[in-house]
Amino acid sequence: MTDLSTPLTQALSVQFAGPSRAWLKDLYALDATLGQIGRQGLAHEVAHVKLDWWREEITRLQQGEPRHPCTQALHAHRPKDPLYLRFDERLTAVEFELVGFAPTALAELLTWVDRSHGALQRLIAVSLGGADPVTLSRAGLSLGRGLGLRDWLIRAEVSEELSRDGLLDLATQSLDDAIGALPPSAHRAQRHGLVQATLARAQLHAARDPSRGAPGALSQYWRAFKTARAAQSTGA
Repeated sequence: MTDLSTPLTQALSVQFAGPSRAWLKDLYALDATLGQIGRQGLAHEVAHVKLDWWREEITRLQQGEPRHPCTQALHAHRPKDPLYLRFDERLTAVEFELVGFAPTALAELLTWVDRSHGALQRLIAVSLGGADPVTLSRAGLSLGRGLGLRDWLIRAEVSEELSRDGLLDLATQSLDDAIGALPPSAHRAQRHGLVQATLARAQLHAARDPSRGAPGALSQYWRAFKTARAAQSTGA
């Protein structure tokens, strides 16, 4: 299968995000920390103790009293942001993984994806602004769904009930929806999401043809640069 690895695409979307770069970097650091809870092989009871602590920590973050270095970094950028409560949905996705989440129906997979990826991207899109919150939330959810399906294709064996080609189609359509949901006036503020969507679409396109290699680092950087430059010009 064509490599769909994500760290570079995420890093590039942050790099070209402008003034929000440091905040986004810290958001993704927290997201990665939460995601590791379900992948550390911890005893069930220990993992749930961690989950409970993090649920309390997200509340403390929203209230302006964080204790963990990741949440303290976010507080330094944007204190008491009520949107941080969306991380509760991220923790619900982790809880799915702790019980051996293995979807056999598309609806089950989308339920997980919308929490594991959609919640964070909605938080980011609404926070970065440029349009009304409903529009931005819809764009963020579509972006998260596309990224989540891409990452599921990386991490898991696709069950017989779920078509790999069908997931590639749905992931691509979700990314198209994310881009299409944004009015031109929002492009400058939303260039983080536009870069993510554009790079992920290129990965998915390459994945359809096993003879094609994954997009190289240089081509991804150039694509990210062009997307961010166009977004900045459009939304100016």
